[in-house]
Amino acid sequence: MTDDDLTEWLNIAGKLADEAGRIILERWDTATTQRKADGSEVTDADWAAEEHIRDALNRAYPDHDVLAEEAGLGSAPAHGGRFCWAVDPLDGTQSYTRRFPCFATSIALLDSGTPVVGVVREHVSGRTYTAAAGHGAHMDGAPIRVAQNPLNYDFFVGISSSKHPDSRAALQRVLQRASLRSLGSTAVHLALVATGAMDAALSHRCYTWDIAAGYVIIREAGGVCTDLHGRDLLPLPPQPDPTAKTPFLAAGPHVHAELLDLIRRGAPAD
Repeated sequence: MTDDDLTEWLNIAGKLADEAGRIILERWDTATTQRKADGSEVTDADWAAEEHIRDALNRAYPDHDVLAEEAGLGSAPAHGGRFCWAVDPLDGTQSYTRRFPCFATSIALLDSGTPVVGVVREHVSGRTYTAAAGHGAHMDGAPIRVAQNPLNYDFFVGISSSKHPDSRAALQRVLQRASLRSLGSTAVHLALVATGAMDAALSHRCYTWDIAAGYVIIREAGGVCTDLHGRDLLPLPPQPDPTAKTPFLAAGPHVHAELLDLIRRGAPAD
């Protein structure tokens, strides 16, 4: 894997995220909605954007796997090789259907389970967050870094909309020391932590396509992203499990351990 490879992969991910945005925004007023087996929403815009990205990646890199939220690995033969693209075509579908103006496309390339390229395109603001391993993180081409704010009431923690009981208990503890924000998109929360606009992001349940791009962007912006025991998330799993929960905490290194201790306080031992 060379610098030229990383540049090529980052460019195609950015191009496809931008093209997906056009598909998504064109359908904003007309998208039809269904419920998936888990009760979450999916629209024809999710499917159309995902198909566009998936087909382009399959043509460009026929020996790479593509793991996409709606089709999983079932849309093409799984090669089981070194490289796998993780695609969330429309992160924030519920926001999209309610016309809440925050939703994104997230595309990452994993090398043996480690994200090496990541792009998050937030379609309403038009901002694009990118990173390639060893080359830093950027927003619209400008370098970004995580914030260095102390843990206090001005400290912003991006939270998921999960109703998981562990999440509710943890958030009660976080509220004692920080302010909570929820934009309905895990990918956007992670991107904003990388810019310093948010100080941390927390979720008790996510999948590889939710976090892969944000993971490399956070790491390249100087941040830390672990599970809720402080362990590295890598390698990210290539096969989605509908019953799985993958909790994570992303923050700057100066405050990650303190915040992790606050979240874990009173939690049951594994």
